Amino acid sequence: MMDAMSSQPSPNTQEASQYIVDKLKTDYNNYGVSEDDLRFVVVDELNKFDNLGSLAAWYSITSSLVMKNVRNSMNKKFNLKI
Repeated sequence: MMDAMSSQPSPNTQEASQYIVDKLKTDYNNYGVSEDDLRFVVVDELNKFDNLGSLAAWYSITSSLVMKNVRNSMNKKFNLKI
């Protein structure tokens, strides 16, 4: 399955940002952070990547790195300890 996904392109920025927001929004909603604020940080972090890789790379590596970077940025921006 990973071989088949390796030949597929990664999601575009809008799809990738929606994926990350969907994964993280409940964590930050509990702290009163809006989905719009989260989306802004997600898009900013995604823009730091030149290429998201293949679809396989997106699901196995890149999405995890983006989520980690988003968490770090959100924690600094909103002074949270998540």
